[in-house]
Amino acid sequence: SATDPKISLVRGEWRSEEDQRNAGLALARLLPLAISHVLLVDGDEFWHPVELDRALALIAKRELANQTVGYARAAMTTYWKSSRIVVHPPEPLRILWLVSLGPLPKELEYCHFSEARNWACVAAISNEISAESTHAIMDALGAYLDESTARCHHLSYVRTTSELELKLASFAHAKDVRDGWLDEIWLRWEKEQNLTNLHPTHPSAFAGTRHQPLWALPPALRRLFLDAIKLGKTDHELYTRRHYAEANKDNTLISLPADDELIINAAPFKKNYYIDTIDSKNHNCSSTASYRDVKYTSVTTRHYESSIPLSSITDYIGIDEPGGPRCHNGQPRFIILVVGEGHLDTSTQGIFTDTANILAHTLIDMGAANAAVQWCPDLRFCMRRGEALLIVLGIQHLARYWFHSNVSNSSMIEQMGWPNPETSILYNFEQAEYAQDLAPHSQFWTLLRRWALVGNLWDYSAANVLRLAAEPYFLRARHVPLGYHKWLESEYELDKHRDIDILFVGRIEGSASRRATLKALREDAQLNILHGNSEEPVFGKQLSQLLVRSKIVLSLRFWSNEDEWKMTRYLPALSHEALVISESNGADVEQRAWANAIVFVKPGPELIDTCRYYLHNHTARRLRAAAGRKILQQRPAAYALINPISQFVRNLCPNASFPVSITSTVNASSSLSDRQMPWQFQLASSSSV
Repeated sequence: SATDPKISLVRGEWRSEEDQRNAGLALARLLPLAISHVLLVDGDEFWHPVELDRALALIAKRELANQTVGYARAAMTTYWKSSRIVVHPPEPLRILWLVSLGPLPKELEYCHFSEARNWACVAAISNEISAESTHAIMDALGAYLDESTARCHHLSYVRTTSELELKLASFAHAKDVRDGWLDEIWLRWEKEQNLTNLHPTHPSAFAGTRHQPLWALPPALRRLFLDAIKLGKTDHELYTRRHYAEANKDNTLISLPADDELIINAAPFKKNYYIDTIDSKNHNCSSTASYRDVKYTSVTTRHYESSIPLSSITDYIGIDEPGGPRCHNGQPRFIILVVGEGHLDTSTQGIFTDTANILAHTLIDMGAANAAVQWCPDLRFCMRRGEALLIVLGIQHLARYWFHSNVSNSSMIEQMGWPNPETSILYNFEQAEYAQDLAPHSQFWTLLRRWALVGNLWDYSAANVLRLAAEPYFLRARHVPLGYHKWLESEYELDKHRDIDILFVGRIEGSASRRATLKALREDAQLNILHGNSEEPVFGKQLSQLLVRSKIVLSLRFWSNEDEWKMTRYLPALSHEALVISESNGADVEQRAWANAIVFVKPGPELIDTCRYYLHNHTARRLRAAAGRKILQQRPAAYALINPISQFVRNLCPNASFPVSITSTVNASSSLSDRQMPWQFQLASSSSV
């Protein structure tokens, strides 16, 4: 508000946009505070506060390292006509969002806005340098944010036709607007929403459009949208849909398109990456609903909480097909549901790609009617539509979703009534000792206890099972280890002449142990280590391309505790026939079971010596890597699933002949229940409450 004492509103008249912006810089330099940078946010631009906080932290980190940031650019989500329609794929333009007021290199006299929002620097008169040199100096001053770090939500084209005509009239590139663009593109799109090449001056920059789900909006923009509905004001998208529905007597125009179902069927096996983001489900918005504000608060530095009333949610991601039965022709139907921490979560989906698809394909092999892998980035915006049995991954996020009211706060599960402990499995992959929310009698502990009491809490780590059963948790979890499925096999030829010495994939932020170990290996031992995900997350095909080139895959503990079992990291490396060298972790029984497949070492000199030995002894490395792959292939996931999944399904699909006997991947045809493997453990603590 302009009446806020912290805000000074400056009014004036300027000849051009660049004059106005340069005047703003001049005012900033006169402020009593030592302003180092100016944030550029126009009236039609929004930022998610977590993303903006992250972006500014990165700029500050670079400045503290004595790397001057003269300006910064970021990716954009560009909205088209409505807060619910975005340009897709995203336009390539990187928006200027930050400029510096600080000192410049001696070769430059000053920097300013040269045209509209364009940033330019002028060479110092005393330094006779070429234009190319000036550009090179400018490039060195720039910082560019990738879309996984932060993005600007730009509503430049969320306007009525009359508003857009005014915009185009004052447009810096008005003379370049295509002839007939307003009629042939802007107005025509409302009837033909599959139009392409939409931009008025650079057509291919706006290749097409797609629906933007409600959860993907930054909080301030989401609040404006909900407020508009609450007050009876229709969003422009809803207006145009109703307008043309009435004109064409076609009420289907009011509804948003339905989701594509990601169902894995029993067709001949073909490798694919089934986990994918699913857009919002068809859900009509009623202007008479009692919507409330989205609550968004800062808890600690770079730790935010968002809460939303149940009545405010207008778009849902559909889980399962509408009305889908629990059993089809007597056989169970499954959903492998991967739960994220929110739409800023860029890792959970990829982390569980292998695990989710192993489970889905194995269940199909065992006779399930079908199995679907579905990704839900924010469980508050997901709705269960059928009765398929659920196996939930990413369960540590379940307790982080809350609905608030004027009376009390409550969890998502209490409000929405699902997942149901009787018809779902919580499959834990979080180290118990370090799970952020797992304090006795906490919300997460309470949830796990509900599933544990009915025998539907699974854990992939024997060490975790033992810890959960002990004081102070007293939770009964069933040990269900991970195993092999041919889905893991690489699409790429396994390269015997690998050019990456050592590959490490993992997060180092927040892990002093990993940082110190990598520093010692690189600087003290002079080993060549590629940090595969140092710049962006690496999963799926990108990870496969790295693994087939790697001689050694290094696994380091995030925590100093040795019980952190890393089978999710071992699976893809073993299947790509890379030698896995790992710091000791997991329970003793787990290490003994996999000792011939994985090289377990103690941190420090033993780790360094082992890496050096296998790098210099090619034959030993290849033989050990080949043995690791063979051992993995001899341990199918079906052998670990047979008993727990049978008990789970028994009362839910009582007439099912499930699971069926299958031909195992070690070419031994037999009933799964007759097979015993050295990697399956009878843990006394998991058999009693």
